[in-house]
Amino acid sequence: MGNTKYLMVLAIAAVGLFAMPNLLATYAGTHTVEYNDPNIASGSSGKALDCRECHQYIFDAAALASANAGSIWVKHGQAADDTNYTTYVAYYGTDMNNDSANISAYPGYNLFFTANAQQSSGKVKPGDILGRNATGAWIVVSNAGGGVIGQVATDSYGGKEWSACLVCHRAAYFYGGTHTRVQVRGCTNEWCHGANTTVSNPSTGRDAGVSYMADISKFASSKAAQTGKQLNRSVDAHNKWFRASAEQPDYYKNALTGEQLNQDYYTCMGCHTHANVQLNIEKSTGFDANLTSMGTGAITVDYTVNTTNTTVLTSTKYGGAFK
Repeated sequence: MGNTKYLMVLAIAAVGLFAMPNLLATYAGTHTVEYNDPNIASGSSGKALDCRECHQYIFDAAALASANAGSIWVKHGQAADDTNYTTYVAYYGTDMNNDSANISAYPGYNLFFTANAQQSSGKVKPGDILGRNATGAWIVVSNAGGGVIGQVATDSYGGKEWSACLVCHRAAYFYGGTHTRVQVRGCTNEWCHGANTTVSNPSTGRDAGVSYMADISKFASSKAAQTGKQLNRSVDAHNKWFRASAEQPDYYKNALTGEQLNQDYYTCMGCHTHANVQLNIEKSTGFDANLTSMGTGAITVDYTVNTTNTTVLTSTKYGGAFK
């Protein structure tokens, strides 16, 4: 009997030896939301992570989505293919420009911006100026922040079937200490669709709520770069939802500033993700009107909204990856 117990212990240990690495690799790390090391902006982990291994249902939904809803997936894939954008957002870049002074100072480069996050190698640091050369590669042209002149800084992850996922869930933006290093960037991130703010940025001339994405010429007039601005307009149909969500603190923190996030981005996710949503809208059932003729061609209209007689409309959206 004693030998049997020992054999059982050895058998369990043997199984654990082979099973535990896979188990830990799957469950030890969790997805994080913008709460990673703000000093790390690039790296290799996550680029080869095939999201379909766990999230095939999203790809299936994309394939079945209408042209209008499916365009969201397509646009994010196109953004992933644009290394000007992926590099800019990876380093929380500011001041993208093609100023003649910079072109003269750095021959062979035609577009520039200032990095505000550090590359994992430490060779690109906040304050360095990155320049794009004729091949489209981003290189450190000024090491004002202490980086290395000539260091390649391009952050590229396009060309994959799951590249659209990585625009928001880019593993190498910031190191999170998990096995996937996966994170989520809220829709209202200043480098994505624009922050929930009514304060303009005089240093950049950017209107309140307009994303840094608008610094890139192809996105300058894009509605996607001005979502924050639009949602902050009182006449926008989503404004009350947006503002109410902003009053709710979120669990996560902004990686760059360390500030607590709020749930304003739930407004976007409520319609554009597989979240279940129920809206209760209270409205008046009518109004009282009094028309008075003032003579030829003129009528005065007095009306009062009936605020005591109201009805509640309920609208429900059930889960689906694309809506």
